[in-house]
Amino acid sequence: MTAPAAAAGLRRRRHGALALAWLLITATGVAAETLPAAQPVAIEARPISSFNIVGIGGTRLGALDFAGGFELTDADGRIGGLSSLVIDRDGARLVALSDDGIQLSATITRDAAGDPVGIGDGAVRPVAIAGRVAKRKSDLDAEGFDVGVVGGERRAVVAFEGPARIGWAPAAPGGWVGPLQLIDLPDDIGAFRVNKGLEALAIAPPGTALAGGFVTIAEAPRRGVNTPGWIRLADGRWRAFGLVHRDGFDITDAAFLPGGDLLVLERLYGLPRGIGMRIRRLSSADLAAVAAGTARGALDGETLVEAGLAQQIDNMEGMTVWTDPAGRVRIGLVSDDNRSFLQRTLYLEFRLGE
Repeated sequence: MTAPAAAAGLRRRRHGALALAWLLITATGVAAETLPAAQPVAIEARPISSFNIVGIGGTRLGALDFAGGFELTDADGRIGGLSSLVIDRDGARLVALSDDGIQLSATITRDAAGDPVGIGDGAVRPVAIAGRVAKRKSDLDAEGFDVGVVGGERRAVVAFEGPARIGWAPAAPGGWVGPLQLIDLPDDIGAFRVNKGLEALAIAPPGTALAGGFVTIAEAPRRGVNTPGWIRLADGRWRAFGLVHRDGFDITDAAFLPGGDLLVLERLYGLPRGIGMRIRRLSSADLAAVAAGTARGALDGETLVEAGLAQQIDNMEGMTVWTDPAGRVRIGLVSDDNRSFLQRTLYLEFRLGE
């Protein structure tokens, strides 16, 4: 390691420690019923002009067209560990949750074509669970997050890993996630007590077969060869399903398309294979069969895109979908840098090329 790299590592570790200390001061010690005031954070957004690093021209990869992206940093290390995100309906505001219990809000500026050209106006505040005191990092390890209509009310819904929990709160002004009320879970979800638990959560859009409900998926198989997932129906009943675990990729997030198909984000990270990202598409018909109890076998789906070392990716963990004013479906992705100087916090945006 060079001296500059070592210095960068020390700075990153110090910044991560400051972020954790800030979290502990603001989010523990008192059972949370309200959130502390948001704290401003100065975001440095370095543009990513091309998704492809070497050897491939153009903006198209698989079924996606690259619309723009940024590497995100800040001076005091509070931006990091991002694992899920939601972008509002007009594409102007991003809210992301971290795996150490911090929520980040920021504005996205766009050009005349609707593509992102800047991220700023940042603020952070802790994630909180109503009536609970966070005693350790894993208590607030938010991995899945979405906002939508569940059970007749517009809510923010969050999935936590290790131990597995899901909480919801009424959707708050500005996109912030208020103190969450934990909901009852089936025993097979509650059995996840360690890492590799709940990772993905997506609320079904109105007018689709699963409207009023949501899907949650674990990171990897617990036993057997398929990754477990569950659908919570609008009436509160649960349906379990399996998702084929392919090529060593683990699940990190999911998001519904407007018509009811489900996109599933997967990542490959670690030696000896390096890093990878894949997005699969599960059909609304297959999900409806799970809901009806008529599905046969594990779900698989088609691959929309797969990326690796030749593209600008990192540990891709969060995904969101929305429709822009021109009627184009857009996909936003965020990476979890694990608060390591060897990794990056990336925001990447694509248009679905259909």
